[in-house]
Amino acid sequence: ILKQQHFEAELHNEQLRGQLANAQLQSLKMQLNPHFLFNTLHSVISLMIKNDIRKATQMITTLSDLLRAVLVNHKSDFIPFHEELKLTQQYLAIQQICFQDRLRVEYDIASETEMTCVPQLILQPLVENSFTHGISELTTNALIRISSRIQEDFLQIDVFDNGIGVKQRKTSAGTGLGLKNTLLRLQQAYGE
Repeated sequence: ILKQQHFEAELHNEQLRGQLANAQLQSLKMQLNPHFLFNTLHSVISLMIKNDIRKATQMITTLSDLLRAVLVNHKSDFIPFHEELKLTQQYLAIQQICFQDRLRVEYDIASETEMTCVPQLILQPLVENSFTHGISELTTNALIRISSRIQEDFLQIDVFDNGIGVKQRKTSAGTGLGLKNTLLRLQQAYGE
C-alpha cells in the first residue's frame, strides 16, 4: 500500500510539473504576441505619417490575416513546421510592404522537416531579429534566407541575413524580448 501511495504521489507531482511547464509556455507565447503586434503597428503608424495610406491599409490587412491564423492555433503550443513557416511568410509579407524591392527572401526547406512539430511563433522572432539587427539599415539588396533540415535526430532551422550584424550597430534597437522569449520557450519545451 505504501509503495502504491508513493507511486501515486510521484505521478501526481509529475502531472503538476507538466501543467506548470505548459502554463509557462503559454505565458511566454502570450508575451511574444504583443511584442510583435506593437512593432507592426509602429510600422503602420510610420506609413500613415508618410501619408502612404495604400501601404498602411495593405499592412493592416496582412496583419489581420496573420493574427487570424495565430488565433486559429491559439490553444496549440506546437504546430507543424510548415504552418509555422506559413505564419512567418505572412510576417515577411508585412515587411515586404516596407522594404518593397530592397528585400529578397530565399527558402531552403527540406521536405522531411515540414511535418515536424515546433512551438508556435518560434521562427518569427528570429526573422524579426534579422530585420532589427541586420538588414534594417541596408538601402539595397537585403537578403533573408530561411533553411531547415534534419540533423541527426534534431530539426535545425537557420535564419541568415546579409546585414551588418548586431556588433556593427552603433545603437541597439529594442530590448531583445523576442530572442530572450524564444530561448526561454525552447528551454521550457525541450530543456537545455
